[in-house]
Amino acid sequence: MYGLIINGAWFQITDIYLRQLYYTLRPDIQSTAYESEKSSKLEKELKKLLGIKSMTYELDAINNTEHLAINSEIKNKKYKIRFYEEGTFLIINETSTFKNLKSQINQGSNLITSVAAKKLKTVFESEINKLAKISELNNTASIVVLDKEPQNIKKLFNKNDSPLLDVVKVKNIKIFKSDKLIIIIDKNVKKHKDDYIAFSQLLIFFSTYRSVLTELLIKSNNYWKSLNILRKKVRTDTKDILNIRDNLIAIEEKLLAYRSRLEQMSGYLVSQDETYKIIMNHAYLKPMIESMQIKNEFKDLKTGQENLKFNWNMLIDYGKSAKELISMVYEQSTQSSFSLLQAIFIVGVAASIISLGTIAGSTMLQKTIDGELISITDVITFDINTFGQFGVIALVLGLVIFFIMRIVLDTVREVNSEKRLEKLKS
Repeated sequence: MYGLIINGAWFQITDIYLRQLYYTLRPDIQSTAYESEKSSKLEKELKKLLGIKSMTYELDAINNTEHLAINSEIKNKKYKIRFYEEGTFLIINETSTFKNLKSQINQGSNLITSVAAKKLKTVFESEINKLAKISELNNTASIVVLDKEPQNIKKLFNKNDSPLLDVVKVKNIKIFKSDKLIIIIDKNVKKHKDDYIAFSQLLIFFSTYRSVLTELLIKSNNYWKSLNILRKKVRTDTKDILNIRDNLIAIEEKLLAYRSRLEQMSGYLVSQDETYKIIMNHAYLKPMIESMQIKNEFKDLKTGQENLKFNWNMLIDYGKSAKELISMVYEQSTQSSFSLLQAIFIVGVAASIISLGTIAGSTMLQKTIDGELISITDVITFDINTFGQFGVIALVLGLVIFFIMRIVLDTVREVNSEKRLEKLKS
C-alpha cells in the first residue's frame, strides 16, 4: 500500500517574498537588505517549528515553476514541504498505511494552521494584508492519492464542512471530489508521484483561491449592512454624528484595502493559467484534467473575480455617498452651534450696553454703615465718552469670548475624533 497525502494553503505572495523566506532560512547567503537580528530570530523559530533537515531552491520539472523544497521531520514524522512562487504552500506526506487515514489528513492540515504557518505571515504579510485580513490559513485543502480504494472512503468527507460532491472515473483512475478534499485512486501513484504533486499544487490553488473569494463576498455583504445601519443612524441620531463619521472612515480604509487585495489577486490567475497550459499537455494528467473540468474552474474564478471587483467598487461608492451625507449633516450641525454662539454674543453685548443706558434717570441713595441716609442723587445723564468706552470694552470682550469658545469647541471635537479613530483602529 502506498499513498500521497498533500495538504496545502495559498498565501498572496510573489517570488520576491519567497526569496525573502529563503534568505531568512539561509543566513549564510543572507542579503544585507534584510534585518539581521529579526531574521536570525525568525530563522531559528521557523527551523524548529518546520523541523527543517535540508532545503533547496529549485525549478519544478513538471509545471516549470520555482519553489522552495524542504525536507522536514516533525514529531518523528518525515514530510516534504514546498513553497511555490505564486504562494501555494504544500505539506506532503508519503504513507504506507491507510489506517487512521482521516487522522493523517487532519495532521497535515493542522500543521498549516499551526504556529509554524502563522510565523510565516511575519515574512509574507504586507501592511495592506494586515489591514485587509483574510483567514488564508483557515482556507486549506487536501489532495489524497492512494494505490487502493480504502473501505468506507465516503466517511473521509465531512458532511458539514466539505461534503462529497462528485465521483469521476477516468480509465483505471477514480476521483472523489469535494470543495476541500479530493481523493484519487490510482494503482500507479508511486510511479507518477511528481506528476501528482504538480497537479495537487494547481488543485489546491483553485480550492483555496475560491475560498478566499467566498470570504470576500461574505465580508462585502457584511459591509453593505454596516453602511446601511450608519446611513439610517445619520437621519435619526444627529447627536452621535462624530462617532458615525469615525466608524465610516474606519470602514472606508478597510474597503480600499480589500479592493487592493482583490485587484492583486487577478495576477495569480494569469500565472496559474500558464501552469494549467503546461500540465494540460502532460500525457498522464491530461485525461484527469479534462474529466474534472479544470478549464471551467478558470472561467468560474475569473467571472467570480470580476463580479466581486464590481461589487466592491459599488460598495466603495456607496460608502463615499454615505460620507458625503454625514459631512452635510455635520456641517449643518456645526453651523447651528456657531449660529447659537453668535446669537448669545449679540444678546450679551446688547444687554450690556442697554443696561448701561438704564443708568440715566435712576436714583442713587448714599447711607452710612449704620444705615443713616446721607443723600439722595438723581442721575440725569453720564459722560458720552465713558458710555462709548464701556460699549467698546463689552464688544471686544464678547468677541474674545466668542472666538475662545469656538477654538475650544473645535479642539474638543478634533481630540474626541482622534481618540475614537484610535479606538476603532485598535
